[in-house]
Order: sequence, then structure tokens, then C-alpha cells
Amino acid sequence: MAYAALIDSNSNVLLSLNLHLAAIIFVSKCTEDTLPVSAVEDPNYLHRKHFWQKRFPLASLSAVAYPEWRWDFKTRRFYPAQPHLITESMRAKSKLANKKVQAISYIMSNLSAARHTLRTGVEFQETTHLLKRMEALEFKKTAGTDDPFRFPFVMQYADSAGIAPEQAADDILFKAKMEEDVLIRSEGTRLKYFRAMRNAGTIEEIDALLREFHADHFFVGDI
Repeated sequence: MAYAALIDSNSNVLLSLNLHLAAIIFVSKCTEDTLPVSAVEDPNYLHRKHFWQKRFPLASLSAVAYPEWRWDFKTRRFYPAQPHLITESMRAKSKLANKKVQAISYIMSNLSAARHTLRTGVEFQETTHLLKRMEALEFKKTAGTDDPFRFPFVMQYADSAGIAPEQAADDILFKAKMEEDVLIRSEGTRLKYFRAMRNAGTIEEIDALLREFHADHFFVGDI
């Protein structure tokens, strides 16, 4: 995985560094005067002259040291920041942004893990499920009086399970409703915490949001 960086757009000072690009992008949209940069190792930090050298030294930095570095967009390299750029306000901006990146990354990962229960491991299966649901609804509307070849998904399901097409349509819709319930719950949680995280203005607010998220017991297996 590649590192992404959150950069102060006025000074090019590094504010946050994370493997989760989506989290960096999220925070860039709710933090004034910032830009997301993807794959900051490429091309200058991908190779080592000696085996004992670290490929990307900044990855081992403590977060408090991030504002001591600045990004050069032209060369795609990090350089030590000039002392006048490393102000207390810049350090505070970096601390809040980095905390927000870590928190939203955690929330995103847990929401994704919950929704992962809907995946089958087969490409385009989500599209197939949507088509099956639409077809089953149409089948129920016509009470199965139309040409059965109009409903290939329903007929396939019926043949595979050895049941009547009417029961197959009911089964498809029941499973679709269960999947919909998971999405409704996770979307409600996403809206709640994404909005709150965008508006959070202090470390204490973010910590409180994470505690509340934990209290919601929104983890894999809870759905």
C-alpha cells in the first residue's frame, strides 16, 4: 500500500501521513487550506541503495514531527521545513488533522467491515442481486402469468432450489430485504459520524466521538 499525505496548501508543510487515502481525502475536504497527495513514495522513495536503509524514512516519524517537513510538488520529495514555517498554529493544525485522519480511518474501516458481510467474493454479484430483486418484484406484480422466460433469475433460482417460481421470488425478496437492513443501519451510522467528524474542532471532540462510536457496538458480527 502507498502512503498518502495531507499538505498545508499555503506552505506545503506536512500535516498528516497515512496509508488510508480515503481518510486523507476526507480530512482535506473539511480542513481549510489543505491538499491530499497520493503515493508520496513514488518515485523517489521506492528503492534503497543499501539494504539497511529505510525505503520511506518519514513513515517512522512521530506525528508531532510532521510539520517539520514540507512537500515539493515538482520533485515529489520531502525536505526539512524552514524554521519560520514550524509555528505553534501549524503544529496545532497538524495535530488536529492527524487525529481526525486516524479517527475517520477507523470509522471507515469498521463500516466497510460491517458491509463486507454482504460480499460474496464474486465480481458483479451486487449487480446480480439488484437485478434479481427487480425481476422478483416484477414477477410478483404479474403473479407469474407472463412468459417465464421473462424472469430468468427467478426461474434459475427455482430450478436450483427445487421450489416453485412463486417461492423463489419470495426468497429473493426476503434476502434482498435482509441486505437492505444492513445497508440502512450502516448508512445511518455513516451519516451520523461523518457529519460529526467533519465538524469536530478539537481533539477532545474527536475522542468523544470515538467513544460514542464504540458504545454503538458497530463492529463485524453485530449486524
